[in-house]
Amino acid sequence: MNLHPDAQSFMKEALDLAELGRGTTWPNPMVGAVIVKDGDIVGRGYHLKAGGPHAEVMALESAGEQALGATCYVSLEPCCHDGRTPPCTRALIDAQVGEVVYALADPFPAVAGKGLAQLREAGITVHGPLLEKEAQGLNAPFLIAHTKQRAAVRLKLALTLDGMIADRDGQSQWLTGPSARTEVHRLRAQHQAVMVGAETVRADNPRLTPRDRGNVGRSEMTRIIITRGGLQLDGSHLLEEIDEHPVWVITTASGATSAELVSAQKQGVQILEAASTPDGFVDMEDGLQQLFQRGIVSVMCEGGSKLAGQLLQDDLVDRMHIFRAPKVLGGESGRSGFSAPAIDGLAQARQFHRIATKTHDEDIEEILVPESGLWTETE
Repeated sequence: MNLHPDAQSFMKEALDLAELGRGTTWPNPMVGAVIVKDGDIVGRGYHLKAGGPHAEVMALESAGEQALGATCYVSLEPCCHDGRTPPCTRALIDAQVGEVVYALADPFPAVAGKGLAQLREAGITVHGPLLEKEAQGLNAPFLIAHTKQRAAVRLKLALTLDGMIADRDGQSQWLTGPSARTEVHRLRAQHQAVMVGAETVRADNPRLTPRDRGNVGRSEMTRIIITRGGLQLDGSHLLEEIDEHPVWVITTASGATSAELVSAQKQGVQILEAASTPDGFVDMEDGLQQLFQRGIVSVMCEGGSKLAGQLLQDDLVDRMHIFRAPKVLGGESGRSGFSAPAIDGLAQARQFHRIATKTHDEDIEEILVPESGLWTETE
């Protein structure tokens, strides 16, 4: 590639702009763009919200007439199809930019190389990928979802030093301190949905909303509950804000007919039927595929132990955050953080890599990804 000496710097600026849309662009990816003319940035833009202007259009508007013959650096291949907004390729062609430099090809089937082809057919010089690894990390959930055709999963667990997730009665509020819990809300707000098992709902009566998100991410949240049978939601905090924060229950065919879920449906809860495993639990791969088909690209799972264990056993965890509190419950007085069948020896263990460690007052957060995981960026 015959690029400007400062090309990487320009692309880094585009990636930094994309970051401004973290948590608010779903189901779209985060995208940033800059327009460069004679070595100077003359236009900047980023995608803020699905249905709103895309990064390239914002950057072109910022550049005005200076876009003629300029170079557009964009963190993702420009879209080439009519969706909620017109194609970005058309905007770039109409503005008569001279070059487009992209960081990452778009896996979305309606684009997937077609955007680059359209630009080349119009006589625009196209270079890339540039800073591809950084762009992959930025939009890892989007890439995972469209590659695997299922919602990407971030698993969060709060554990004691001896690996307990709750006391013997199932109570887990609160293992960690206020600082760690604020961080969990910040992470939660970066997703479209938060997911828990039915036992967590019964034990904690959670709200599952991003109340302490600060200015990060989205304020609305889809709450997802996994249950193989009935779930009593009368009096649940989940029903109090259901218009703003929808509640979906993923269950089996037999569970969907339970009196409790029929009642919940009348109160606005959406029921999704997934396949069941041989032992009668929800098939989580099918459940995550159904979420993706309904536009959910990223979900944060916050327990409990059975759900966490099943996701790990089925290799469905794309990133894991373990918050460790300096407390000890002891084997007879607490519930283990994971509940999954034992493996056949250490050689069969699923390998995770610790990519970061953070301190939240006295609590420690470990961030881990699977051996070949994409979701490695620092947030």
